Amino acid sequence: MIINILKTKRTGVKTNFECQKNLNADMLFRPDSKFKGPVKVAGNYIIEDNNSDVTVRADIIFEISCLCDRCGVKVEKAFNFKLKELFVFGVETDVNYAYNGEVIDLEKAVTESIMANLPTQIVCKDKCKGLCSVCGVNLNEKKCKCKEKDDNNPFAALSALKKNIKSQTKK
Repeated sequence: MIINILKTKRTGVKTNFECQKNLNADMLFRPDSKFKGPVKVAGNYIIEDNNSDVTVRADIIFEISCLCDRCGVKVEKAFNFKLKELFVFGVETDVNYAYNGEVIDLEKAVTESIMANLPTQIVCKDKCKGLCSVCGVNLNEKKCKCKEKDDNNPFAALSALKKNIKSQTKK
């Protein structure tokens, strides 16, 4: 994911770019996940007035394939994250990335943006019901036949509390 800034020598001029790369799925921290194709980055950069700082603004576009965190079915999700980063010649700090020479390598910034913005839980649909905690049936596909009340369930007290709250709010 390289931008060649040699093309633009003038400061303050927006220059569009597009690039893509197949990234390692290990960065997703999900053993069941993989990228579906390359990660695409499209946007623009501006060489700032000091002639060495470069501001990059772009969209990071990709799809992943993984398992739903609630029910375990295969999910394919598309993502589009915004990237706005400052690249400073030769010096990397907590607030900017470094570049050397006439090219900027976006891979580290893109990778860190994906890791920071990817949701911690990926589900097949917003109203996914998950799996029955007793028999393991996928509740999106069929209703389980387990008893509603399970005395060994540590959340049984919460169920009683929920029913109590509902009955009080109806009054």
